[in-house]
Amino acid sequence: MHQSRISLEGPFDPFTDDLLARGVAVAYCHIRGGGERGPQWHRQATGVYRYRTVDDFLACLATLRALPTVAADRIVVTAASAGGLTAAAACLRQPTWIRGLHLVHPFVDPLTTLMNPVSNLVSTDRAEYGDPRWDPGIRDLLQRLSPMARIQELPAQSSPLPRAWIRAAERDARADNDAIARFSQHFRDASISRDSAHVIQRITPGGHLAGPSPRPPPTTRTCSLTRG
Repeated sequence: MHQSRISLEGPFDPFTDDLLARGVAVAYCHIRGGGERGPQWHRQATGVYRYRTVDDFLACLATLRALPTVAADRIVVTAASAGGLTAAAACLRQPTWIRGLHLVHPFVDPLTTLMNPVSNLVSTDRAEYGDPRWDPGIRDLLQRLSPMARIQELPAQSSPLPRAWIRAAERDARADNDAIARFSQHFRDASISRDSAHVIQRITPGGHLAGPSPRPPPTTRTCSLTRG
């Protein structure tokens, strides 16, 4: 089956326009695994090289934190779908680098999903991540990359995790809402903060992106930050 990769441009968002008017700087982090620089750029972060998406995202954050116009302690990251996996994994590696984490319908448990023969994601995402059923190397990589696996390893009240707002969709055919709920609870338990509003998880109407029908996951990850 022929597969094509489409780079999704960020749509106009009046909320972003409002942030800019309030003095907030907004940066879009294009990382390997997306399609912004062609097929080779995309292939550099597929299969056994999928970890590069997280490395690239952390490199973007490090660059932003080093800018004199950026308040490094006020960075907020927002990401959706497969981008949510990258953002969550990066957050768990460097939890003090960001102030807030906004995940929309995130893909947080890749190993369990890709081991499931009836998952809606399997037909397309094994081409991206590899097939853990028959490849021990891919299985090990996904275990290490998985935000779910990582958050489950953290003892209670052990990590300075940022505030988090995590959204699931009630008719999402692409993301596992049960996994999102479990991840949210583990995130809350692992945080050193006991504030009940430190982690907010909501279920909203609609499907994976907007409507009830399943669609391909977006490849654009965004990072929002506040200038000092």
